[in-house]
Amino acid sequence: MVTKRYRVSLHDAFIKYPIAEEIMFSRTTRKLKSLIEDVTDGQSIISLTSDGLKQYKKVAEDLGLKHQRCVFHLMKDCRTKVYKYLKKSKDDSVTKMSIVRYLTEINNVFRTYDECECLRRFKELLGKSEVLPSIIMKILRNKVIPNFESLRQFTIDNFIPRTSNQAEQHYSATRKSETRRRFKTNEGLLEYLALFMSNEAI
Repeated sequence: MVTKRYRVSLHDAFIKYPIAEEIMFSRTTRKLKSLIEDVTDGQSIISLTSDGLKQYKKVAEDLGLKHQRCVFHLMKDCRTKVYKYLKKSKDDSVTKMSIVRYLTEINNVFRTYDECECLRRFKELLGKSEVLPSIIMKILRNKVIPNFESLRQFTIDNFIPRTSNQAEQHYSATRKSETRRRFKTNEGLLEYLALFMSNEAI
């Protein structure tokens, strides 16, 4: 039986390079907080941009950081939910088109770096609540509204990355195909990370 492992990477948005990595069997608040504290001890950090894992919100609060939830991960999750809904739905084509259009409006809320414009677009979208399709309302209630503050931090401080794509793009560009095969075992994965962090120049 293969035990699931998580590769947790801490990426510095200013130097555009990973500064720490750790393989975890569980991503608890304590472990994530410890990793960040150990690496950034004595350094000034402003914010934490993360995927949708709920533990990161608590980590940011405990460390006194602004928390930016990755907008790309949010929209990816929303598109997946809409796609699954449309596949099963018996709605007519006009209704399906409107669902896609309103999903685009959610995306557009976070496509501006201007705080006032972001708030205006969000308020305008919420003003259509009486006509919004049920799947769009569900996404707003469960995904967007509860996390709105952490989704818009980049509009308040434009130095805060709005997505975690920078880190992911780094690995997709540097990880070779022959290296991926080594990820199938604990030993291969740990060996690769050790070599990577020791040999790559920051």
